[in-house]
Amino acid sequence: MCSQMEINMDALDQPPADEVVIIGNNWPHTAVLLLIETWRSLKEKFECPTIKKKQAWEMVAECLRKEAVNVTWQMCDNKWRNLRHRYKIIRDGHGKTGQGRRKWEYFAVLEELFAGNPAVQPTVVISSTPTFTTPPPPPPPDQETPSTSATMTTPPVKPKTKKDKLDDKLEEIIKLQKETIAFQKERNDILRQFTAAMVRMSQGNEQ
Repeated sequence: MCSQMEINMDALDQPPADEVVIIGNNWPHTAVLLLIETWRSLKEKFECPTIKKKQAWEMVAECLRKEAVNVTWQMCDNKWRNLRHRYKIIRDGHGKTGQGRRKWEYFAVLEELFAGNPAVQPTVVISSTPTFTTPPPPPPPDQETPSTSATMTTPPVKPKTKKDKLDDKLEEIIKLQKETIAFQKERNDILRQFTAAMVRMSQGNEQ
């Protein structure tokens, strides 16, 4: 009778057949996926400043227990830390080649989940120090820039035609005539002054 009672008591201590039991940090694949999806649905609880992390993890653990995953909030917190740590190692280390990403089955879902999270994803730091660009050196003296050469270029000289030559000759003749007329006028003025002076001298002698 006692042995039968002991057997029944031992049966009561065993979890139901469909309940997932976590031993240490060895989580079944389905339990890990459930943890990730539960954290995603309660993400705002972890980001709320008025809710402690312990309270948020207790909510996660309660959700998992409802799905027959026998865990505590400490177990969920430790497992999540391990997942995030391995994700960062793969991303920052050999994961750059893509090999680690293909081998670890949780990388893609965590990559999507941690996108934009400064605590996990590295941020790009923009330096506030101004940068100065060195201007290009001036061209050598024997070389000209396109703009300078364009302004210094003289148009080609057209050869003079016969008409141009005749016009030049005509201008020279007109100029010479003007100089001759001006010379004659000046000479006439001098002669008139000289004649007037002689007349006055002769009148003075007669008196």
